[in-house]
Amino acid sequence: MREALVKLQNEHFIQLIPRHGMRVVPLSLEDLRDTYEVLTALELTAIERLVRSNPDRRTLAPLERALDDMDAALKQRDRDAWVKADERFHRTLIDLCGNRRLAAVAYTLWDHGHRARMTTVRLRPALGSSNKEHRDVVEAIKRGDWREARTLHTKHRARTSQEIIDLLEQTRLGSF
Repeated sequence: MREALVKLQNEHFIQLIPRHGMRVVPLSLEDLRDTYEVLTALELTAIERLVRSNPDRRTLAPLERALDDMDAALKQRDRDAWVKADERFHRTLIDLCGNRRLAAVAYTLWDHGHRARMTTVRLRPALGSSNKEHRDVVEAIKRGDWREARTLHTKHRARTSQEIIDLLEQTRLGSF
């Protein structure tokens, strides 16, 4: 238990307070901006590595399934299912790059952003835009065009990150 708490403290999820217990560390908007900046850089590296590995359709099938699940969730107006499929898409993208250290760092950052995503998912106006942007990235990967895939993913991350941060500011949930 102690090791788990120390790990959570080292990853800035909690603060251990001697002789008083612990508290969940609020994630500030500045922390969230920093998190998204680093996560984007890691995902861009993952995309480039993935494309340069010349993946076949079977390798990319889990990305396609996640996209199909995202589309189905939107049709059913099931935002919780959409979030799960979106997370699976991003995690699969990271996994397929083949760099375990990159994945470990990305997962930690992904977990930091989870609170923000869950807080804003019901407020976000058009999740369908994310689906299209993800499909465009996958199509560029299939074509072997890592520059285009990176450009498309950069635009996607910039749009969604700003959307989430704007919603948190507008709803005054900036520290949560």
